[in-house]
Formats: sequence, C-alpha cells, structure tokens
Amino acid sequence: MIIKLLNQNYYQHIYLKFKLLFLLIIFFSSILNNPVLAQLSEFEAEDLIKHGNQLMRDKDYNNALEDYNHVLKFYPANAEALFARGLDYMELKKFQLAIYDFNRSIASNEKVIYSYLYRGIAYDELDNFNNALSDFNQALRLAPNTPGAYINRAKLYTKHKNYFNAINDLSEAIRLKPDTESAYIMRSQTYLLMHKYHEAMIDCLKALDLNPNSSNAYILLGQIDFKQNNYQSALENTNKAIELDPKNIEAYTHRGLIWIALKKYRKAIMDYNKAIEIEPSNNNLYYLDGICYYLTEDFKDAATLFAHGAKSADNTRVYSTILGYLAYSNPTVNNETKAKQLLTNLTGNKSKWPMPVIQYLKSEITDSQLLKIAKSNDELTEAHCYIGLNFLLKEQTPIAKSELQWVIDHGNKEFTEYSLALAFVDYKVKVIPKR
Repeated sequence: MIIKLLNQNYYQHIYLKFKLLFLLIIFFSSILNNPVLAQLSEFEAEDLIKHGNQLMRDKDYNNALEDYNHVLKFYPANAEALFARGLDYMELKKFQLAIYDFNRSIASNEKVIYSYLYRGIAYDELDNFNNALSDFNQALRLAPNTPGAYINRAKLYTKHKNYFNAINDLSEAIRLKPDTESAYIMRSQTYLLMHKYHEAMIDCLKALDLNPNSSNAYILLGQIDFKQNNYQSALENTNKAIELDPKNIEAYTHRGLIWIALKKYRKAIMDYNKAIEIEPSNNNLYYLDGICYYLTEDFKDAATLFAHGAKSADNTRVYSTILGYLAYSNPTVNNETKAKQLLTNLTGNKSKWPMPVIQYLKSEITDSQLLKIAKSNDELTEAHCYIGLNFLLKEQTPIAKSELQWVIDHGNKEFTEYSLALAFVDYKVKVIPKR
C-alpha cells in the first residue's frame, strides 16, 4: 500500500510539473502575441499619446480614450496622458472624470498650468463657482501672461453677472494678444449685457476687421441691432451670418427671435425646424420651437415639443415644463394626465427660480405668494405672465388680462414672456364641446 501511494505521489508530482510548464508556455506566448499584455516602453507610450491626440483632433474621442487608457495602465502617473485623457473626458461631457484626471495630473506636476485651467472649466460646467475661480487664479499665478486664462475667468465672471471684472480680464487678454478675435467678441457680448451698445459695436467691428468672414461676429451685430429694436438691420446681419455658415445653430436661433418680435411666427418655426434638423439632440431648440407653435395657438404641437424640451438638463427643462403644462391643459388638447405628469416629473430646489412657478401650477402656493417670492423685475415678468396664462385656462379673463397687461406695461421686453403677453392679452379660450 505504501509503495502504491509513493508511486501515485511520484506520478502526480511529474504531472503537476508538466502542467505548470505548459501554463508558463501559454502565458509567455500570449505576452509575445498580445500587445495589450506586453510591457509598453516610454517611447511607445509617447507615440500612443500622440496618436490619441490626433484622434482627438479628428473628434474620435472614444478611440482616443483607449489610447490614453493603455498608456496609463503602465504609467499611472504620466501627467501628459492624464491631462490628455482629462481633455477627452471634457469633450465627452464627463466633467467629474475630467476633474479626477486633472487632479492626478497636478499631483504629478504642480506647475502644469493647463491642468488648473481646464479643471477650472470643468468646475464651471458643474456650476462650482468657487473651485473654478480658484483654479483660474492659480493658473494666472503660475503664468500671468496667459490670455486664455483671462478669457476663461471672464466667462466665469460673466456667467455670474460680474461684468466689471469680466471686462477687465478681457481687456488684459486683448492687451497680451491684440489679434484675438474671440476676446473682442466676448467683450462685445459683455458690453451688450451691460446695455453699452456703442462699446459693443466697436468691439464687434474690430472682430470683423480681424476676420471679415466671422459668422459669430455678424450674429453679434444682429443681436446689438435687435436690442435697440433695429429689426431690419438685425435681420440683414443674421442673414449674412447664415450665408457664411449655413449650419450655425445660433444664427437660426437668433433669427427666430427676430421673427417672433416681428410677429412672423411661421417664419420663426421654419428657422427652429432647420436648427433641429442640424442638431436634433439640442433640447433647447424644441422649447423655442414650441413657443412659436404656442404663439400660433397650435397647442397640440406645442405640447409635444415642450415635452421634448422638458428632457433638457438646464433651465430649459423648467420652462418647457411650465409651458408644456399650459399647452396640455388648453381645452383644444385637454390632456390633464400628461399635463400633471410633466409637473410630477420635475424635481429640484423649490426655492430656486423658476421652480416656484411649478409650485404655483401644482396649487402648492397661491398666485399672490408666487408674486411675493419673485424678487427681480425679470422674475416678476415671468410670474405675472404665467399667472395670466393660467387664469386664461380657468376662463377668468379679467384677472388674466390684468396680469398679462402688467407684463406689457412693466415687464422685460426682451423676454419670451413679453411676446406671450402681447399675443394672449385679448385671447379668448376656445372651448371645444364634448361629443
């Protein structure tokens, strides 16, 4: 029995040796034949990063990501690959992942100013003002003569209505690099927000001197004219922008606003339909198109478009929900289920404007409470408009007319709500008899 067991152990030992040898042969063979498992040299890593960068330039972001991932598998602290992958994530709108890579890039090399710069942009996309500002400031401390850092900090300031600091930063960017067309356009846009039309025009014309075929500069010229109620000139400049760039979404969007101001709603619909054809994933366009259908009293198509616009991730979602509710509630559509569903689907910070309007439509607060919550004239413009449109549906015409008239007399004339008030102040609800 002992001899038999010894023989068994001997053969088992030989078998395990051969098995191990066989597995080692397979393993090394797979390494030799599979580049993913093979060690990557520094030269190969550098070439792969360059290849990824070319794919980025070709807008092939997913394949570029594979290149950067391959490099980082072998060199996890490679600052160049981390920075490049961060940029890739930015293009893919994955801002939190981008921030993670920029963090690691900075940890590898604290003086990589562009990691601070682009991390600031990512924070801005996530509406994190303090972190974004901190990163832009750090980028400028490391490289105070970087025009791009001033331009991006100016964007942040403008977004938060700090126009004075934005103008200062853009002026510094222009001083450092006087032939920067984008800086002149941005400063012109900022002056426009400040209602400084003369200064806005000077900067816009300077941008056109630098680039006579700038579609964006012609759009801006049209916007400056539009703000001053020079609709014909605004139309001519916007037409020129579309002629220079037939796929410029902003040009069609702006021309649509001009048509609305001229009460040529069908022409506005044509422009927004064209814009949607070019960029069907842009939910804001469905909202704008829906407004035009609403103004033509085509509430059924308006409701469908607003339901699409309510899928947006920004404030468009709230406004699409508000008007979608009103469109579905109109007697010509009379779809109470979809109207309530739109309101139910929307969640968010109730105190943040325009969410209180949703509370009002849900009957959680009264019209007088909504007006008390509205602080600025812009918020009051919207509150009075939506209260008026809601009272129209309830066939309480005198109250509705009073609210809409307030918008016409006191509201912000640049707002869509002003156009809605003008269109519906004398509107009679068309009650469709039930069969």
